[in-house]
Amino acid sequence: MKPIKKQLMMVTASLALFSFAGFSATTASANEVEWTARTVEQVKQDVKTDDKGVQEYTIKWGDTLSVISEATGASLDTLVQVNEIQDANLIYPGTVLRFSADQKEVTVDNGTEQHSYRVQNNNEVKEVETTEATTQAAQETETTQAAAASSNQGGYYLTVEATAYSYNEAGLSNYTADGTNLISEPNVIAVDPSVIPLGSYVEIPGYGVFRAADTGGAIYGNRIDVHLVNLSDVYNFGRRTITIRVLQ
Repeated sequence: MKPIKKQLMMVTASLALFSFAGFSATTASANEVEWTARTVEQVKQDVKTDDKGVQEYTIKWGDTLSVISEATGASLDTLVQVNEIQDANLIYPGTVLRFSADQKEVTVDNGTEQHSYRVQNNNEVKEVETTEATTQAAQETETTQAAAASSNQGGYYLTVEATAYSYNEAGLSNYTADGTNLISEPNVIAVDPSVIPLGSYVEIPGYGVFRAADTGGAIYGNRIDVHLVNLSDVYNFGRRTITIRVLQ
């Protein structure tokens, strides 16, 4: 999937939305399309809700903070606080917002960076830190567990057609079919559970050990979809036939 080309949009402080630190205000070009506010109904039509109640919305030209709040049910005060943390008044259409079912977590994903915030009991928000060290530790734990399973129980080889995906692709959630959060546990593959049972550990040549924790409409039979964090790795992976080892 090709990344969406993002266009920069200037809004006033009262209409400020989400962006990431490091951007600075610039004057809008005279050639830019006239800005017209979108309605609540328009935003509601574009909000996606999964079977766990997680809402996902991709920001579009013309969106405002108050309209997104009304359309999603997320607290306007919470969204304002998230915006103030970022301390910016620019928005990139194509940025993905995700709201947990209980409205206690807000995730902002612009395709290259992702920040998550938890809403405290006093309605203040606190950024959830996901450090590289934490992710690496989780991966090492998974690898150790899988290695133990391999040495104790063996496994079997399976030839499959493999593709790759990333939660950083526009429109994709960072939660898998079994509820795994790909931010904290990225080494995951999507499988046909009738071929590779969910929860199985799978060794992929050149990439390491992954856990079968996701499914997909196009993933059936001897097909797998490997989750990779970086979009460049996804594009380089392409579609290939490989022999994997399913650890038991």
